[in-house]
Amino acid sequence: MAILKKNLKEMKQFNAKKGSKKLLFMKYFNSNKGDKKAQY
Repeated sequence: MAILKKNLKEMKQFNAKKGSKKLLFMKYFNSNKGDKKAQY
């Protein structure tokens, strides 16, 4: 079970590196844009 979780984590990291950098950036940008009130 632990091995499966580790593999899943590695897969997620690999996919994020491979194709979702832009998506991850957009998500980060949007959360920063939207959560300014929550931060302060």
